[in-house]
Amino acid sequence: MSTTMKTSKTTSAAEMASGHKLYKRRWFMLILFIIYAFNGSQQWAQFTIINNLVTKYYNVTTTQVEWTANVFTLSYIILVIPALYLIKLMGVRNTMIVGALGITVGNWIKVLSVAPDRFQVAFIGQCVSVSFLMLTFGLLGRFTATWFGADEISTAGVLAILGDQLGAAFAYFFPTVLVKDGPLEVIGNGLWNMHLCVSILSTVIFFLILVFFQEKPKMPPSVAQIKQKQVKEEKLLPTLGKLMKKPPFLLFLVSYGLNGSSCVGLATCLNELIVVNFPGGVSDAGNIGSTIMLSGIVSSLLIGKILDKTRLFKECANVLTTGTALSMMFFTWSLKSGNIFYVYLAAGLLGFFVMGYYSVGMQIGIELTYPIHEEISTAISFLSTGVFAFVFTIVYGYTIKSYGDLASNIGISVLVVISCIITFCLPVDLKRQRAENEPKEKPSELDEFI
Repeated sequence: MSTTMKTSKTTSAAEMASGHKLYKRRWFMLILFIIYAFNGSQQWAQFTIINNLVTKYYNVTTTQVEWTANVFTLSYIILVIPALYLIKLMGVRNTMIVGALGITVGNWIKVLSVAPDRFQVAFIGQCVSVSFLMLTFGLLGRFTATWFGADEISTAGVLAILGDQLGAAFAYFFPTVLVKDGPLEVIGNGLWNMHLCVSILSTVIFFLILVFFQEKPKMPPSVAQIKQKQVKEEKLLPTLGKLMKKPPFLLFLVSYGLNGSSCVGLATCLNELIVVNFPGGVSDAGNIGSTIMLSGIVSSLLIGKILDKTRLFKECANVLTTGTALSMMFFTWSLKSGNIFYVYLAAGLLGFFVMGYYSVGMQIGIELTYPIHEEISTAISFLSTGVFAFVFTIVYGYTIKSYGDLASNIGISVLVVISCIITFCLPVDLKRQRAENEPKEKPSELDEFI
């Protein structure tokens, strides 16, 4: 008993001397962050994965339904800078509360949209939800750096992204289960049940965030965090200006944007791709979308552990982008194979490599820009994906209708190969790791990292 108490006191004294400490409640905070991210991203493909049923119920075009997903990327492009200012002004906790509340309000608006003449109401609800979801991406990097130590921050970052991936997988699966083809009344009942369930869940998550989520621990979790706090924080726009003058970071943004957005474009139009090549395959479209996301979760968890153990950021990125390019080519072939099994297999491989790089890329962006605060580098990294995804999704949807899915998928395959080449050429300077491993370095010397 006394030995245990002595050890505890010794550990506490050592932590006080080092200036940093890990708190057990960081894992509970992570769970809350995961369900917050899940709450927003579950709505991304909510309409597009049942595109043919939504067009039938509301008597709208497939392009109009695709815009329920496009507003995700468009709103991020428009709102990323205001969101960063909001995070800076309000902090992580209050920003999450505002985000969770906005997502919940948007969901309840969609409950009111279940009538064949209310597509505009559904679209307004979608716009409200996704506008507040945008706060998630800026928070992610800052949250993990605030709560987690140097030997677990990559895994924590991956787990934080897990909520986004689980939500997307849910968005593919849940609507195809509840909304079935048939008379308008049958489709309407399915939409009502879907929106009601999601709205109730969002309300519960909002109150969990409101009651339990904490801003930050009493002591920082790592040496890198201590040093970052000692560096004078610049204003947002001058910081962004500095980043845009750094060739390695610009190369990274192009690679990250091309890789991630290619999968977003494909996933948005997945219903069209499957129904055209495999008639009656609405459920398969949902299951294939879930396969992409679930295999991505496995990849992300594995990659997070590898990065924390080895710090092989560049090597992992090279492997993952190469795998993405090969998987995209396989997926293009599988759609014409006539065998749905190959499509599932290709989708699983594609999700594994794309989502793996999604996680690695976020960490690379933070490493390249340290000691700039994580919410800025993370938000700009996701912004690159948003810009490319917005353009690609529109072009991809148009080329499918005009030239067929084969030409569209070949085009995406070429873009992913370009992303792969850029990644191989990308110099990766692990600045945050350097700060962590050189504890005697003066805070003033960190300026050269920027």
